[in-house]
Formats: sequence, C-alpha cells, structure tokens
Amino acid sequence: MNIDKKYIPKRFRNKKLSDSSAGSTSITNQITSISGETHTHANKLILDQITQKWINVISSLDVDEQGRIIAELANILKIDDDRELSDENILSSLRTLEEIKNAIDGQNLDEKFLSKIKDDTAAGLITFIKGLISNEVSQFLKGLSSGGDITIGDFIGGLTGRGAKIGNNGKIEARSLTLWEFLEVPELRFNRAEVIAGVSWRTKGGGIIESVTMNSDVSGTVTLKLEDGDIGRVKGDDLCMGIWHYESENEIEDRDDGKGNYTFAGFGTSYFRITEVRGERKIEFDFTMRPLDANYTKHFIPQSGMHFAAFGNPTYKDRQNSVYETPEYTRRLVGVTTWEYTKANISMQYGDLTNLSVFGITTGTVGSLYANDVAMTGRIDQSAYVGDELEFKTDNGEYISLNEITTITAYIYNTWDDVTNKYERFDWTRDSGNSVEDNNWNVQHLDYGNVLPVTFDDLPIERVLFTVTAYKPGAEIKGQIIV
Repeated sequence: MNIDKKYIPKRFRNKKLSDSSAGSTSITNQITSISGETHTHANKLILDQITQKWINVISSLDVDEQGRIIAELANILKIDDDRELSDENILSSLRTLEEIKNAIDGQNLDEKFLSKIKDDTAAGLITFIKGLISNEVSQFLKGLSSGGDITIGDFIGGLTGRGAKIGNNGKIEARSLTLWEFLEVPELRFNRAEVIAGVSWRTKGGGIIESVTMNSDVSGTVTLKLEDGDIGRVKGDDLCMGIWHYESENEIEDRDDGKGNYTFAGFGTSYFRITEVRGERKIEFDFTMRPLDANYTKHFIPQSGMHFAAFGNPTYKDRQNSVYETPEYTRRLVGVTTWEYTKANISMQYGDLTNLSVFGITTGTVGSLYANDVAMTGRIDQSAYVGDELEFKTDNGEYISLNEITTITAYIYNTWDDVTNKYERFDWTRDSGNSVEDNNWNVQHLDYGNVLPVTFDDLPIERVLFTVTAYKPGAEIKGQIIV
C-alpha cells in the first residue's frame, strides 16, 4: 500500500518531511522515520523496541493485509460499513462516491434540473434571455402568445417579397391564404372591383350552411351559420339553389337554358326544397332534393360553407319574387312556384334577351329591354339616326387551300334590322402587297355586289386584306376582312 508523504503541522509525533514531492513511501519506512534519532524522550529505548517489533510484524504481511491494518488504525469507513459518520473517521473512495450518489438521489435532483441529453419536462416558466432555436417541429398545445412580430421563412415585405409575417399590431402579410370553411370580415377589397363568377341573387330567403346531415335517402338536415342575434331567412317550402365546387363529378360546361337550369364548368348546382324549419332563430331546417328529370339529371348535395338562395315557394306568395344577374343579363322573377320558370314568371329582363326565345319572345338581342308594363313620366328620347354596321359571314372559313373556295357575304345592320338591300353598290379591293396585280383585281370587282367568291388564285400570298365599300344615297360604309 502506498501513502502520500505529507507533513501535517502541529502533529508533534510526525517528523517534518524533507521533500514533500518525493512521491510515496511504504508503511515501514514511515514508521522508521518517526523513530529517528531526533527523538529525546526518556523512554526512547523502549519506544524504539516497540517500533521495531511493529516494523517486523507489518513487513511480514502482504500489501492487502497492510491496507486493512491501516484502515483500522485510520478508522476508514468502507462502502459496506454501517457505522455513523463523525469527525473521527474517514471514507474510502467508493464509500465517498456512494455517499454523493445517495445525497443526489435523496434530493431528487432529476426533478430540479433539466437534462441536456434526454427528453425532460419543466413544471415552471422558463425564460430564454437570448432566444430559442429549435431544429425540429415545435408544438404549442395550449396556444402561442407573442409580444412581437412572428415571421415565417426569410421574410421580405411587399408585393414582390417572400415568406410571411404576423405583426403584433394584428396585420398579416403573406403570399396567399387558403380557408376550408369561413372568412368573416367587415369589408373585402378586390383592388376596387367586385367580381362574381356565376349567378348573383337578390331574394327574401337564403343563407350560409354551417353543417349538413344526410339521411339514407335524398333528404337531410341543415344547420345555418348565424351571427349572434341573427335569425335565419328561411321558410317551409322555399325552393333553393346553391353552387359549389365538389371533389368529383362537377359540370364540364356553362349552360343556362333560360328556365332556371344552370350549370357552371368545374362546379355543381344544388337544388333543394325546405320541408320544415326549427328553432326560435330558424337556425335548422329539413330539406329534400329536387326530383330528377330530363333537365336536372343528377343530385349535388348541399355542403358546409355553401351560400344558397331561395327563389320561389309554392305555398307562400310573398316569397315568390326575386332578381338574379348573370354576366349576360339581369332578370326579375315573379310568382315562382316551380323549379323551372315560365313566361309568366318573367316580369322584366335587360341585357341579352336571346334566351327569351324559349318562351316565344324574339324581340331584341344584346343590349335590349323586355318588360311587362312600363309606367313613366317625362319623355322618351330616341336618337334620330343610329349608325349602320357592316358584318361579314363566310361559308368556308377564312382559310382556304388549293382548289377550295370560300364565299364572303357583307351584311349591313341598323340595330337588329338587316338594311343591306338599301345599299346600291359594293366595291371590293384587294391588298396583297403587289400593287400592279392588286389594281387589276380591283378593277374587275367594282360594283360587284355584297357577295364575293374567293378562290386560291385570288390569294397570291397568305393573309390577304379585302376591303368592301358599300354606297347608298347620301352615305357609305366600309369594312375589312383578312383571308
């Protein structure tokens, strides 16, 4: 066993070591040094004899046995020693580690300090003075509160910027926003223009659907989305329609037959009748789908988030009138009691009137007005002269090949009246870039009439410009077409 040589002050029986850095010495050397010649005690001889006997006994023992004796003499407490700790004993290295471990375990330090190497949980509030960097996705299970701006990505503001920012002033700046249900705002701005694709209704009934529960057949229950204090604008037997983009089986073309059957490419049109309204606020109603027929061939079920309009009612007369608008025309309906409109339901329409032909009404085209009655005061001013307009029609298109022929016919209209026969002369000219040949062609087509046959020989190059000038007493009109 090796023991560090170290001088302990004020211990009169220890000889001061001459070299404290000389490493270690054996127990016999240590005892010998203690009994050196410098001792002047009266019993020195007896002490030397006792010391020598100890040296002889200890020297005969192995190192482990010497260590055991030293431990007993020094009062060393080993790991399995159950004696109490005091100022008169010392601990072995293993016992020291064991005491430290027990002290740590006894204080539950794992519950007082966060681990840097394993998953851990803090029960109290943690403040990061210089910020927090997370290399993985972070979860905030009960919300996120920020006193400053929240930026996403490498944020740069402006129309050409990138990333996103949620400001502490409540403003959000981002590239786009996709919502699966509702957007509630007091004002929407579309660069000073409001755009509606489809049909816009003004009616006494309608609303926004919050949820739909279908039965086993084509009936179900709708819950309306109402604001606080709001009352549903629905009534039993209301005939309703809504437009929605479905996941599949949407329509492939736009169609309006003039009788109330609409299709819009990429969307489905849902028609349903309200059968019962419930609740003081009329927040819930039962419905059944419109019966299928030749003009309505498949059901589109109402959807959460759908806006719908009630355009008629077979029971309540005060809910039979409405106004709707398409990109082509605006129509006022009265007395609607069925899914399809009749001539009697159309009290007024302006814009494109061509779809009125299904009811036998052929007066007017685009930009016209149809009305049952007109009550007015004042006067109606009609322009004394409305200018004529020249239009072309071809029977074989404006592109011809070898041995083909196309016929160009010039028509002249005043509003929707054909006044071509009021013109007495039609001169045709050609511009192909070859002035000599063009002049010869032009001479041959003076006063040629309003019908011009064009063959492949009349086209020295691709894309030839033809001009017609029509004359009547006191007026002329000109038009051009490229073939």
